[in-house]
Amino acid sequence: MTPSKSHNSIQSILNSAFELFCSQGYAATSMRQIASAARVSLGSIYNHFSSKEDIFLAIIYSRHPFVSLLPAMNLIEAQDLRTFIIRISQSVIDLFEHDPKIINLFMIEVTEFKGVHAKSLINRLLPEFQKLAFRLQSFEGINARVNGLALLRTIWSMVFGFVLSESLIKNVPVEGLTENSFETFIEVMMNGVLDHQEVL
Repeated sequence: MTPSKSHNSIQSILNSAFELFCSQGYAATSMRQIASAARVSLGSIYNHFSSKEDIFLAIIYSRHPFVSLLPAMNLIEAQDLRTFIIRISQSVIDLFEHDPKIINLFMIEVTEFKGVHAKSLINRLLPEFQKLAFRLQSFEGINARVNGLALLRTIWSMVFGFVLSESLIKNVPVEGLTENSFETFIEVMMNGVLDHQEVL
């Protein structure tokens, strides 16, 4: 098999597996289903991947939100923390809106694998995490006692929670539930929920 044919086969396998995993879950997807969807033989799959989990890991390494988001976030230009937070939050929202199936991939890793691949993924992306954490700590007003990586984790958790809740309630007709939701989210992230007016 020529390199280009081999590459095309691998991409077809990964794309087909991604669609199947996202639509029916990891456990419910068989190697035969992947082979059929990719229009390759079962033997061909095993020429490239040793197991179904090997396929899933390759998808995680190429399509997990962190893989594309972290480099993009490190390119964001902003003169102040609020603008930076707004722009990195919007980049996460835009990614999930463009490819909502990524949420499924994220949830499969959490629910079916209990996050076992997170360590290797984070180790691969640690330089990007550290770069972004350093940028966060460089903004004026950041509490010097707050660890940059812990701060980045907190922001990511809040943004992902916002995206997930938006996807769940976007069609729920309850007044006040979704109006100005992004603005409220940013306000709470930046200033908390308490009224900080000076007590006379």
